[in-house]
Amino acid sequence: MSPSIRRVALEILRHGPAHNQLLSPLTQYLALCGNFGAVSVQVPFEHAQFRARLRPLMYQESERLRQLQVRETGCDLRDILAKVPGLIAALAEARGAGQSGDPTSDDVNVRTTEAARIRGEDPQSMTHLELILSASELALLPFELAEAPAGFPGAGKPLVLQSQTPICLTRRVRSNDRPTAPWDRTPRILFAAANPGSTIPLQQHVNALVRSLQPWIDRSLVSERGETDVYKDQLTILPQATWESIDQTIGDAIDKPPHRPFTHVHILAHGGGYTEGGDPRFGIVLHDPANPEKADIVSGQRLALALRAQGKGGDSEFTCPSVVTIASCYGAQQRSVVGAGASVAHTLHESGIPLVLASQFPLTFEGSVHFTRLLYRGFLRGHDPRILIIRLRRELSGLFPNSHDWGGIVAYAALSRELEPQLRRLRYHQAKRSIAMAFDRYDTIIRDREASKPTAQDSKGDEIKRVEELLKWLDGSRRRLMQVEKESSGEQKSDVNGLLAGTRKKEAEIEFYRIFKVPADEQPVPADTPKDVLKHREAHMAPVWNALRDAREYYRGAFHADQHSTWALVQELAINLVLNDVCESRNLRLWKLAYHSSMWDRNDSDLNRRVSAHSNLVELYLQAKYLGAPFGTNSRKPEQRAKQHLTKLLGLANATHRELKSLRRQLQRYIKVFPVLQKEPGGRNSPFHKIKNLVEELLAVIAAGCGR
Repeated sequence: MSPSIRRVALEILRHGPAHNQLLSPLTQYLALCGNFGAVSVQVPFEHAQFRARLRPLMYQESERLRQLQVRETGCDLRDILAKVPGLIAALAEARGAGQSGDPTSDDVNVRTTEAARIRGEDPQSMTHLELILSASELALLPFELAEAPAGFPGAGKPLVLQSQTPICLTRRVRSNDRPTAPWDRTPRILFAAANPGSTIPLQQHVNALVRSLQPWIDRSLVSERGETDVYKDQLTILPQATWESIDQTIGDAIDKPPHRPFTHVHILAHGGGYTEGGDPRFGIVLHDPANPEKADIVSGQRLALALRAQGKGGDSEFTCPSVVTIASCYGAQQRSVVGAGASVAHTLHESGIPLVLASQFPLTFEGSVHFTRLLYRGFLRGHDPRILIIRLRRELSGLFPNSHDWGGIVAYAALSRELEPQLRRLRYHQAKRSIAMAFDRYDTIIRDREASKPTAQDSKGDEIKRVEELLKWLDGSRRRLMQVEKESSGEQKSDVNGLLAGTRKKEAEIEFYRIFKVPADEQPVPADTPKDVLKHREAHMAPVWNALRDAREYYRGAFHADQHSTWALVQELAINLVLNDVCESRNLRLWKLAYHSSMWDRNDSDLNRRVSAHSNLVELYLQAKYLGAPFGTNSRKPEQRAKQHLTKLLGLANATHRELKSLRRQLQRYIKVFPVLQKEPGGRNSPFHKIKNLVEELLAVIAAGCGR
């Protein structure tokens, strides 16, 4: 169960335009929090005075002064927040409060701890504290350093680090309140790095990003194709980024195959100052296109033009990444609030990007690498960004106690009301893609084996090592999918259970390979195998049969979640034949239920359902040869009926290569894999012995129908 996340919004307003104002104790701000009354607040310092106080936070003074200034700044910001009684009440109520069903609702819906437990929620709910700032000078204040005032959870400790009620503090500009970039797109990352005349941890960031992609790239292909080619469709690297190269690359992602815009942009560069209209500003230091050794300091406004690029065809919409992360010394720091510009992160968020993460203070090299590793590992797995932000700040504080990296992380976030269902879909699709990649890797291992036929002990050892790594990969993907299953319902729950079942079934094959050092389809068990050999084999088969039992349970779950999932009954029945641990009457009932459901669906108006029905019936008539299932008034033999439905399947317009490939793979299991995995292998009583000839005939029909 995901922890409940409750939103508390604090909006601070003032009269006049967002720019052209300086910090001053004379300025009156209006603070609004939920349904509580508005109050006036002031900041306790002048603009120039506060900028001078920032010097220790920029590591420009002694370590002792830096530590004192972190504490003093936290206390000053604590006092500002304490002036908003509505905020105190809202955060104090966070303990025992659950989620109202709408994670972005403005209500402060208080629930007691006992009520939350009854509903199965986590009583230690997390709180999303959203600062909505209309005045650009307030972006200068490091609210992330604020201590918790009296009456707040964890009073006296840094607000974002206390554990009593974890708080994710983010900022938002009022103009970005309707984010349009969905979170459930297939992730694609652009990594833009720049270091004209300076040093950056480029390779460490590349390693962090590549590691985050591990479940979706086949590392075994690196030696054959090269590392860049293996992850090119998911990660694009610009090691000497210019404004033009970023703009061109983002435009090409729309115009060129695979025609997938970048969902995440990661920027690694230093911050630098420049002057605009006589005012000092701050930007990101990229390479000059004419001379890579020279710096081009890019403002937030210029960078936004590149990140919100349009396809060069001219007829496409402006692209928008869901996330931009900036690992830069001063990526979220303002240089001047006079004029239209604010910080880079502030400006990017203002341009419509839903989530922008940057550092307001100098970010240490080690901190920037951990920033990248933790965030992208979570983003690509569909974790909630608010939970990631909480974890990031806490881990930066714990891992790097001699810095205040944790307090420099600034998150500008405008999260969709559909965030949670979108993240659930992303988690499902990412787990599905990871499992598909693992299956492809297993096929690669088998192809390599067939090509080389290794006999040396070292070669076999390498094979088994690859198989063991593959099992770990599948185990991790399956565990992520199990979490999705808990959150799903209806048709999606059925699909997730089906994928879990298919994964465990494949794990059974791979476990056999690991145990016996040979694929199941290469080790037939003769009918005259001695009993002592069978007993030895049975002693090692427990992991294989356990995996098959798990698969059977998942198939049952798939059908219970969606009664239209007749295919799940067919697959459950196939596993029953392998394990031979279910009474014949139950198998017959399952067969009848699957048969009548498929016969009904074969005339459905939905073409996909008709395809699935005929595929089910082909397999059901295979099973009927062993079960003796009734065929109604039709006297034709199951062989004829199976071929009849296969012919109809081949004739359907929607019987694409994917459906036929799936059926062919399943038919091959009946004669190559299932006979080896069954509990009582060999002999004429084996159900798979009776159907071998029919399976071979059906495979020949598929091959002829597909033209191969």
